[in-house]
Amino acid sequence: MKRIGKGVIKIAIIVIAFISMCFSTKVQAAELNVAEPLKVVGSLSEIIGAGKEFISQGQSGAGNVKTSEQFAEELAPIGSIIAGVGIVIFMGVLAVMAIKWIVAKPDDKAKLKQAFVGYVIAAFVFFGAVGIWRLAITIIQSVEQQI
Repeated sequence: MKRIGKGVIKIAIIVIAFISMCFSTKVQAAELNVAEPLKVVGSLSEIIGAGKEFISQGQSGAGNVKTSEQFAEELAPIGSIIAGVGIVIFMGVLAVMAIKWIVAKPDDKAKLKQAFVGYVIAAFVFFGAVGIWRLAITIIQSVEQQI
């Protein structure tokens, strides 16, 4: 069993490393306005004024502003890959637990039942994360519309 656990960990590390190499990051440092130094504010009215100026710069498109839909489009492939890897892992764990159940003695079956409860909870959390993600996107979009 220890060999199987170490093998799964090695495969997971290889998959994560491969996925991280597939996605490149894009640095756009040239768009930063470094000529204008940061303003030091002291009073409450200066802080509010600086905040309003910051918001107006964002609304006027003074930078590379992305909408929540653009973020969702960029993250969709990553979510699909993670869900696919998760499904494969859950199916593998289920197969191992089923084989253990078949060859287990009655005392060991009680321990496997406890492990199966943890398995069901983990599957519920993993697959329920999609619903949580959609709820978070809906909340962000409603807040974005109010601003």
